[in-house]
Amino acid sequence: MNHHLSVENGLAPTESGLVNGVLGAAIKGIQVSMKLEILGQEGAKFDRLHQLAFQVAGDLKRAVEIKVIHDTSEIVRRGVSWTPALIVNGEIKCAGRLPSKAELRAYLS
Repeated sequence: MNHHLSVENGLAPTESGLVNGVLGAAIKGIQVSMKLEILGQEGAKFDRLHQLAFQVAGDLKRAVEIKVIHDTSEIVRRGVSWTPALIVNGEIKCAGRLPSKAELRAYLS
C-alpha cells in the first residue's frame, strides 16, 4: 500500500491517508521530496509511527511518499530486524521503537 501525501499549503491527510494523491500533486506541480517506508505488522506502535509520519510531514509542509510494508520477508530483505521501522530515502533511521516527534522532524528536515 502506498500513500502519497501532499502537504502543500498545509493540507492534512484524509482518513484514507491521501491528500490530492499523485494526480493532485502532478496537477499542482508538487514534487515528492522524500520517500518514507514504514515497516512492520499492524498494531499500536506501527499505527502510531504511521500517524506521526503523516503529522510531522504535514507540520513541515513536505510532500512525501509513504510506503507501508507488512511482508516479513521484504522487511528482512531490507535489513530490518526489529519493527516498527522507518526508512527515509533508503536509509534505516529507526527500528524497534517509536521515534519522538523531534527525531522525526530531524529525519524529514
